Amino acid sequence: MDISTPNGRSDYIFSEWPTIAAYAYTGYQKYGRGMLVIECTPTVPTDDMKFWNEANAKEEGVGEQVTAYDPEQEILVVFSFPTGNEFGQFRPDDPNFSPPIMASYAPPTDELWQEADA
Repeated sequence: MDISTPNGRSDYIFSEWPTIAAYAYTGYQKYGRGMLVIECTPTVPTDDMKFWNEANAKEEGVGEQVTAYDPEQEILVVFSFPTGNEFGQFRPDDPNFSPPIMASYAPPTDELWQEADA
């Protein structure tokens, strides 16, 4: 899946929605408002993800989006490409797929954000 375009990035997020929404929501629960950052090659995502809290997001110029989004209904994602970052805001059409519901079905993620604490 080519994520170099906005449509490709949206297709990727929704194809992986249960996992990505769960990761974003657990990051929110642990660090507060923020966004999921997915490291990418020029056309595909890698398995490397991190969470930017509100302060990190402000440093990167996307703090306004962090204060405005509803973490109970949508997620914020930065696709971090070698040439720069692309921001996206995603909300499922069906409220039964909200981030907290996806997180409730996910396996424990206690170790997922362990490195972000360091």
